[in-house]
Amino acid sequence: MAFYTELVEVTLFYFVYKRRIIDYGILGRLLLIQSYSYITYGVENLFFQLIGKQDTSINSMICGFIFVLIEYILFTKTTVVENLDNEYGKVYFFLILYLYFGSIAVYYLANYVIKIDILAYTIAIIIIIGQLIFSLYIYNSSKKIRQDKLSLQQIKDLKIYTQQLESSQRSLRKFKHDYQNMLLSLKLSAKKSHDKELIDKLAEYSSKTL
Repeated sequence: MAFYTELVEVTLFYFVYKRRIIDYGILGRLLLIQSYSYITYGVENLFFQLIGKQDTSINSMICGFIFVLIEYILFTKTTVVENLDNEYGKVYFFLILYLYFGSIAVYYLANYVIKIDILAYTIAIIIIIGQLIFSLYIYNSSKKIRQDKLSLQQIKDLKIYTQQLESSQRSLRKFKHDYQNMLLSLKLSAKKSHDKELIDKLAEYSSKTL
């Protein structure tokens, strides 16, 4: 019953805060919070079963404080949430969706299997959490590979641009040199044809523009 109640809450929050038809950022954040809640619930149950103590109010408060502290650090001091807003946000969302279904499995095991066989429950929890961590590792590795490829392409583009710029500068220097030679020739010709004033104006214009 609690699962369906929380599912309804997630759905309502999504429709209230979504900014477009399918808002992967908002839905991903809600699923992250819900997944963390399910996983910590399963870990807490396992902890109390292993130490052989009852889930008393004080023990629950201590565990709750620890989990809230971890949640704060995880969601505010890391890029777990920020990854939803970058160019790979959609891919990251589907990873969160996988995490969500894995956390539901943890929640189910914590409510039903743990009372039957704690060893099977422990093994299942370790396998599920291990798969989730491995999935995060694969995502981060593939993201780094894509970013490295993009950086290499940008470096290549920059080299091409630099070469083109150097070529343009060489052409410009050659043009200036040829133009100055032409201007010198015109000056020499002007002395003979008495067009010195016109050539002086041309030289003044050239010095301002070149």
